[in-house]
Amino acid sequence: MNDASNVPTAGVFDAQPEPDPELGSGSRLALYVAVGLAAGSVIALQIDVMRVFSVGSWAHFGSLVVSLAMLGFGLASAVMTVAKDWFARNWRVAATVSLALFGPLAVAANLYVQHLGFNAIFLVSDPAQKWKLLAIFLAELTPFLAGAFFLGCVFLRSNRIFGRVYFADLAGAGLCGLVFLLAMYVFTPANLIAAPLGLWFLACLAWAFGPGGRVALIPFLVSGVLAFAGHFILPQTLGLKTLATNDYKGVAYARKFPDAKKVYESASPFGFLEAYSSSYLHFAPGLSDNAGFNLPTMPANAYLGLYIDSDGPIGIMRDLTDKETAYFHYLPMVYPYVIKSDPKTFVVQFGGGISTEVALHSGAKDVTVAEGNRAVLQAFHADVIRNFTGDILSKVHVIDYEGRHFLAHTDERFDVIDLSLADSVGLSNPGGFAIAEKFSYTNEAMETYMRALAPGGVLSVTLWNKEEPPKSVLKLYATMAAAAREVDPAHLANSFFVASSYLSTATVLYKNGGFTPEEIEKLRAHTRAMSFDEIYSPGFVYDSSQTDSTLAGYVEQIFAGAAGGPPAAKPTDSTGTAASTGDDVDAAPANGADAPPSGKSDDGVLPATVMGRLAWHALIAGQWDEIAHRYVFNTRALTNDAPYFAAYIKTADLPRVLDRLELVQDEWGYLLIWATLGVACLTATVLLAIPLIWGWRAVFSRSPARR
Repeated sequence: MNDASNVPTAGVFDAQPEPDPELGSGSRLALYVAVGLAAGSVIALQIDVMRVFSVGSWAHFGSLVVSLAMLGFGLASAVMTVAKDWFARNWRVAATVSLALFGPLAVAANLYVQHLGFNAIFLVSDPAQKWKLLAIFLAELTPFLAGAFFLGCVFLRSNRIFGRVYFADLAGAGLCGLVFLLAMYVFTPANLIAAPLGLWFLACLAWAFGPGGRVALIPFLVSGVLAFAGHFILPQTLGLKTLATNDYKGVAYARKFPDAKKVYESASPFGFLEAYSSSYLHFAPGLSDNAGFNLPTMPANAYLGLYIDSDGPIGIMRDLTDKETAYFHYLPMVYPYVIKSDPKTFVVQFGGGISTEVALHSGAKDVTVAEGNRAVLQAFHADVIRNFTGDILSKVHVIDYEGRHFLAHTDERFDVIDLSLADSVGLSNPGGFAIAEKFSYTNEAMETYMRALAPGGVLSVTLWNKEEPPKSVLKLYATMAAAAREVDPAHLANSFFVASSYLSTATVLYKNGGFTPEEIEKLRAHTRAMSFDEIYSPGFVYDSSQTDSTLAGYVEQIFAGAAGGPPAAKPTDSTGTAASTGDDVDAAPANGADAPPSGKSDDGVLPATVMGRLAWHALIAGQWDEIAHRYVFNTRALTNDAPYFAAYIKTADLPRVLDRLELVQDEWGYLLIWATLGVACLTATVLLAIPLIWGWRAVFSRSPARR
């Protein structure tokens, strides 16, 4: 990842002058220290900008910072290759000026970017955002360019001691990376730039007392004052922001609530955590509409909002009174407890603790929870959250690493394994998470969960289902079905029960050994009582006459610009005549139970419900590849090699959506990755062309017969 390795030696180091005779042993030691600290400050600035992007905007913009740093070194290398004689003569001045500029440029670039008002959400719909993005890249490039010229000048001059200087570069970058890691516990992301600035200023001092000479000390002091004052004093004086949070990130909404109060904050390499209290915070994931009719009162002020790097909220539920606990019955996470009494439960991802609360209030005799983010566990041990939740962690067994790893290496078996809504808006917000891995939901992870079930145990997965056309939920269906086919193919058709609510949540239950008729009836009765849509159950029969119209309707919606979704085809009887039952699934009684409900009686089943039923019919019958090929979006199963819920647009369809990007705005993160690839290819071509155009005689003089 280090930068200096990207400065090419060919051409630049040809016919170099001898090492400066003034570089005695003391000066050389100062040189090594300056190079190490300078390289470390560049690495630290990369991570700082990534953190600022992650908290203020979205993580994958921060990932581009590494490319920016590499671009700075590539551009510096190209320029120095063309003008190597000038840099050889003026290396000391060029290095000193470049090093002095690094700190002020880093601060100025950050203030400019935060003031620019770039909004990634409108990257597709607002042409001005593309120019703002370009301005961000150019601004953030400048400090890396300065750092590259400094290191390039040093390498240019240090011909005979290049190995030692390069070792100092690599060692300094590594050690300073550890220093920055510790700094993440001390500084919030808004002030994290203090770490690279501190390392940079120490590099300036080492350079001034070494090769740069004492004459550089005053300019370095001036640069240091400008840099630190520019970040810590100027913003407060002029009302500028050192970290501007996007208005569409979750924490931006919480901060605007009239009675919002920040009750917790922590900064660490595990993320920047903030918790807010407000009467406006309502987090009822998949709550049945019937709760409002059947509960005497809804729990008031029942949640805190937990935000990690400004994303969320992850709902933290307070300790409900005995009169309020009936609320849990109307959440979709209660499904496995409809058929399991006194189960031994494992919660794969603790998150905000809602699944854990449901387990504790639904008769679970023993609950184990796992949480891979230790900062979250630390937050629940803090006084304000511990008191709010009734010290929930004291009531369960805690595994302080990823649940999938624990289950893969334990001999324990569980009656209920739950993975539900642990990622706040998570899977339904792919735009901001185009390259965020979801290893807890991969095929391999699902196999691990299924194998960790006790005989008759139930795996329950609930996720947000807020997309129309359906996207992430279909990937989950395909992943779980593929895992079950590997674990227990003989009972595949009888092992699943699936229910959902439109534009809310979907719940998939998998039972080790398959569901009994009595269990199916209990689950279907609960589904009807909650007014949820039944998507699949053992004995389910799908009316295949709906397939063509459903798939074609979604293609028409996206690629022909139709405003509505595909029409739901009416079920047909054996003669092809439209059935009059009002049920578009034409389901045969499942083990004596009633047929799945049809949805709204006045307008038929919604297209998303039909698509879910079509998906499960194809998955169970082994026909999913054909359906997935015809579906408008990519619905491949997740694997450890490709654990991404985003990337819905099929690669072959990219040219077809360029004139209708407004229809796929939630895919801007994925589209940005393709745009970045194009920009990278163009930039690489330009950088390769610079030395070739200006130095072609030197390049080809050695081998004139070769192209």
